[in-house]
Amino acid sequence: QGIDPDKLGKFVDVYERMEMMKATKAYNAAMSAAQAEMPTMVCDQFNKQTSSKYISLEGMNKKAKPVYTRHGLSLSFGEAETKLPDHCRTTCTVMHTDGHSKEFYLDLPLDGKGIKGNANMTAIHGRLSSKTYAQSKQLREIFNLTVADVGDDNDGNGAQVSIGQEQIDYLEKLLAETGSNREKFLAWAK
Repeated sequence: QGIDPDKLGKFVDVYERMEMMKATKAYNAAMSAAQAEMPTMVCDQFNKQTSSKYISLEGMNKKAKPVYTRHGLSLSFGEAETKLPDHCRTTCTVMHTDGHSKEFYLDLPLDGKGIKGNANMTAIHGRLSSKTYAQSKQLREIFNLTVADVGDDNDGNGAQVSIGQEQIDYLEKLLAETGSNREKFLAWAK
């Protein structure tokens, strides 16, 4: 009682700024700790069209989510409008339990055409494909993830690298087409 409303407002402003600074520091510390603990992401899928390996969004989430949530971070993906024609904007809000959050976005062309330019999916599937790719890209960039073709295990813990069914089917097809000895190949590949 008896405090001038203007002075009280200034005290509240100073308090809010101090709380925002604390929340930002906590966010930065959590982000740093999470990035330090992130494992190398190992490719778990194979794209037959481009003959290239990649890691799926599910594969990244399986390894990254336990790390960032342990440090009080969470992600929320969404969509927003973009001025680019035939693109979709995927948003990601990274939030920390102490109240600080940071916004990210990525505009990507709508998917739907293959390498040769032919339509290869419906408009809905094309949009979902673009969003999934954007989420994967954002997850990699936000946490500065390292993605490797194969797992390098130099710590003696005997890491296991698994491949997806699509890769298994592709390898089986190649072995059959070339008349290769399956058992010798599996022994060689361990």
